[in-house]
Parts: sequence; structure tokens; C-alpha cells
Amino acid sequence: IICLLGILLTGCSQPATLETVGDELHQPETPLKMHASFQMPPNAVAETMQDQDNGTVYFCDGYTITAHTTLSGDLKKTIYQISGYDPSQLCIMETKQGDCKRYSFVWVSAGETEEQVCRCTIIDDGGYHYVLTAMADASQAGKMTETWNEMFSSFRLQHPSEVVNSGS
Repeated sequence: IICLLGILLTGCSQPATLETVGDELHQPETPLKMHASFQMPPNAVAETMQDQDNGTVYFCDGYTITAHTTLSGDLKKTIYQISGYDPSQLCIMETKQGDCKRYSFVWVSAGETEEQVCRCTIIDDGGYHYVLTAMADASQAGKMTETWNEMFSSFRLQHPSEVVNSGS
């Protein structure tokens, strides 16, 4: 009787459901990184950033410029990391630049000697955030308006194949 019950009960169990996965491992494609460029102000001295990938700080007469690239994705997180502000606290202007989205904003933060006026533009191509930031003491920021306007308006992306190798 026990053997007969065992045979009957094994027929009542649910068959195991198996899923098969293809033989190939599919890794997500790394997005093509574009080349970000902008009109460099005169007398800018570059220094590579140690704490971020693909970043450079430019020291200019009375202000600094930072240019770096991060993986795209969470724009709010990128804005917070740059400014220290939640994006809802800033007035962010969104425009289009070709197939990319362009975000521009300004903010004021505490500096070593006085408040700092900061301006930023982020170009999002869907794979990366290309970030250009300028910072100056509040008392000097008005003198930078023309230079900064030229610099930020020249900020754009180029396909790597379009970049001419200057040998430097």
C-alpha cells in the first residue's frame, strides 16, 4: 500500500519549470564617448583632477573652470553632486543641442573668503553627462560675464572621428 501511495503521489506533483538562457553572455554596450570642447579663456592653466575620471580644472585669472564627464543616468544626482543643491531648488534651463539635452543653471555657494558665483552646463547625450562649470568670487563674477558667455556658448560635443589630432 505504501508503494502504491508513493507512485500515486508522485504523479500529483507540479512539474518543475525550467527556463533556458542563450549560450552567449550579453554585456551591455558601453556608450560611445563624445569629445567635449569649449573656447578656452586666455591664460588658463590646466590641472588633471585626481578624484574624478576624465576631469580637468582650469585656473584662470580670478576664477576656476571645471570640465569632466560622468555616466549618464540620474541627472538629479549629477546636479546635486556639482552644486550641493537639490534640482528643485534651482532654476534649470533645458534646451536641445542636436540630439542631446542641454541643462544650464547658476547658484551661489560659500567660498573660502567670500561667496562664490557658480555657473554650469551639462550636455546629456544619453550615455554620458558632459559637465562644464565656472566659479568666481561674487565680487569678481560681474567681470567674467562676457568671457563666461563665450565659453558656455561654445561648449559642444563632437564625434571622436571629427576631432582633429593636434599632436598634443
